[in-house]
Amino acid sequence: SPARPHPPPWAANIRPYQLDAAHWLQHPPNRGRLIALCPGLGKSCAAIAALRLRFDKGQIDSTIPVITRAIARSDWSREVALWWPEAKVHVMRVDDIEYRRKGELRHDFFNRRKAAWVRALRAGAGAGAASSPSVTPTLGAATTPTFLIASYEAVRDLRDAALEYHLLVAPIVWAEAHALTYASTVTSTLARTLISKARLNILLTGTPIHNRPPALFNLLQIMDPVKFPSFFSWARDFFMIRNNKFGSTVDELLDKPGLKRALEPYFFDVDPEVAMGALPPRLFYLRPI
Repeated sequence: SPARPHPPPWAANIRPYQLDAAHWLQHPPNRGRLIALCPGLGKSCAAIAALRLRFDKGQIDSTIPVITRAIARSDWSREVALWWPEAKVHVMRVDDIEYRRKGELRHDFFNRRKAAWVRALRAGAGAGAASSPSVTPTLGAATTPTFLIASYEAVRDLRDAALEYHLLVAPIVWAEAHALTYASTVTSTLARTLISKARLNILLTGTPIHNRPPALFNLLQIMDPVKFPSFFSWARDFFMIRNNKFGSTVDELLDKPGLKRALEPYFFDVDPEVAMGALPPRLFYLRPI
């Protein structure tokens, strides 16, 4: 295997496999890549390290949207503070129902949510963007980035603000990316529009998806729609296809090595035993009863 690049000073406490993932994320085949580490092995750390590597090279803007579950927004705030202390964090909560004003019409509520995103994106883009709605931020112009942490319920607001005012040029982190595995959902449809516009998409999931071919394919198609245009044309290369009076169904996996090779450019995973070997020893405290 190729030698690991010399780690930057800020990566002293990042585990080797996490730094490997961060370097691997730098050159996606098309729109993005996915880190599929088991829960607890540091997906968010690897994603933040990847963004920091790009920022050090001047390849990233000053705003970085992070889309996650609403309940995990505070967790992401802590992760950014831990792994990138110099970065700013702004948690977007305007999509929460309790932020709707008494008597406010639904249309006005959605417009106010979009306006909040426009302000946040412009603030990160710098003073130049504040004076003109069509200004595109300059890469590497900021000394510290701002993470805009939001829930999947805010994807519509982010899409509308970014596309209408041409403000989104930064990478996007899609935590809990298994939320996008069903292509027909509204959230997935909105997310695909954003994913097609962003320079880099970092997808993270700890949920097993390899045993669900449609879910696996949908994530592949999100990352590279050119190479993966059709589910059944892809599935025929690796799975048995059975035809019945209702149509075609995907049956057992026939070519596991071939599927693994096809996933390598898009999915980063580590053997849990290898990852556990890089973790510090656990401490057990005994309390007398």
